[in-house]
Amino acid sequence: MTEANNKIAMDQNIIPVEAIRERDIDLILLEELATEPTFCRWFVERLELPPLSETDGAWRSISDFGVGETDVLFSYFSGNQKIMVLIENKLDADFQEEQFNRYLQRADEYKNRGACSEGHVVLIAPKNYCENQNDFNSYITYEEISQRLESTSSQRGIFRSQLLKIAIEKMRRGYQPVNSEPVQKFWIDYWSFRKNL
Repeated sequence: MTEANNKIAMDQNIIPVEAIRERDIDLILLEELATEPTFCRWFVERLELPPLSETDGAWRSISDFGVGETDVLFSYFSGNQKIMVLIENKLDADFQEEQFNRYLQRADEYKNRGACSEGHVVLIAPKNYCENQNDFNSYITYEEISQRLESTSSQRGIFRSQLLKIAIEKMRRGYQPVNSEPVQKFWIDYWSFRKNL
């Protein structure tokens, strides 16, 4: 490596990517949940879910039962109980019509069909997004995940933490979601009306 390249590589002001998208965060989360037992344990404890005995797997973009898509699906065992966590990842887009309810429907279907003992629905998003929405009671912020990754003190964890910080900064510069109950009610009523035609 030349001296000029070495200087550029060590300059902390140069970000590794121009922008991070939701699918990029999906893949970071997917890999952590599929390969890092300590992250999985932290994730489950942070959400106050049944304690993790053993991980079962993690998948991205799962469409089941004809009621929408789960961004990331995480499955684990708590003793002999199988727990499924359906994760919605939001960076800066609005919720789709009935999105939260469709997540609940999928979680119920998994349980009713015997695929799991419990199904939980979780939002992953920047702190500002999480605190300005009314649908998901259970959430973990990008900031929390970033801090957790950074706390590992590994180069990999610090790098991934930096990617999450880039995503958070994009959200701060861009759209700020604000739930409007009258607008939300309108779309729910409209959806019900169209469904009954």
